[in-house]
Amino acid sequence: MLGHFKKLGFNIVLTTPVSEIPFDLYPFTEHQKKKTLIIIGSGGPELWNKIPDKTIPNFFDTYSLEALKFFSSPEILFPNNTLTLPLQKFSRLLNFSHQSPIGLDINEEFGLWFAFRAVALIEGDHLPINHHTQISPCESCIDKPCLKEKDLTAARLMCPYKMEMQYSKAQRDYHLKILSGLKIS
Repeated sequence: MLGHFKKLGFNIVLTTPVSEIPFDLYPFTEHQKKKTLIIIGSGGPELWNKIPDKTIPNFFDTYSLEALKFFSSPEILFPNNTLTLPLQKFSRLLNFSHQSPIGLDINEEFGLWFAFRAVALIEGDHLPINHHTQISPCESCIDKPCLKEKDLTAARLMCPYKMEMQYSKAQRDYHLKILSGLKIS
């Protein structure tokens, strides 16, 4: 399973039995609690560099959903236009990330430069996969240059941790374009 996703550029794969997710974090149904939650994502520029056609609309979503066809009948939770999932809370529950001072989550391996691309429920018992992050990298950062910037994009770029994982300008521009099109109510 890991090899399949890694080959496609997904260098983040997290799984856990749904039964181990607290109800107050997300209200899964009794039927869903018998499944395994899988989160696939990417840290750094790896996935961006693997996607062959960035001209189609929603290419990240399309590519990610195609990757999940590895499983016979995944129940897609994200991307989904009707569900809102607590992705950061799932990430923290699975010891993958910590909240940074600017609100974005930070990971030991990728810094602030990661994103979850798809979440699904799958059949079968899969070994839990997580990263066991113990301490936030922000705790050892003395200067905290990110807090000197009011703009989130600029603050993210100011973080000195794992700068080598930063997205390319083209990838950052793509994300800014997508975010500017979102309507937040």
